[in-house]
Amino acid sequence: MPPIDVVCPNGHKLRVKDEFAGKWGLCPVCGVRMKVPEKPRDDLSEDEILELLGPASGKSEPEESPEVTHRVSGPEAAPRPPKKVCEKCNREVLAETRICPYCRTYIGLAGSYPKF
Repeated sequence: MPPIDVVCPNGHKLRVKDEFAGKWGLCPVCGVRMKVPEKPRDDLSEDEILELLGPASGKSEPEESPEVTHRVSGPEAAPRPPKKVCEKCNREVLAETRICPYCRTYIGLAGSYPKF
């Protein structure tokens, strides 16, 4: 079976063995916990695909949605973690990162050490 292409929440592109489909794991680059998507099915009939897509809408204008009275909670509503930029490679990394996962450079805290 071919590997599954996965993108972690921080944008790292990975290829995962298909045996891990539907399971949780850690991104090897940044350590973020993520779920590997299920394997895509190749054997769907045309009728099954249409059923998954749902009925076609002939409306060209969007339908007015009812007023939202509550907020969505869960992983979709989680705030993104704070980030900073590596001084050497200029790539964005998590704020708590001390060693850049891209160029392996130590990222110190500017002004955190006393000057002599």
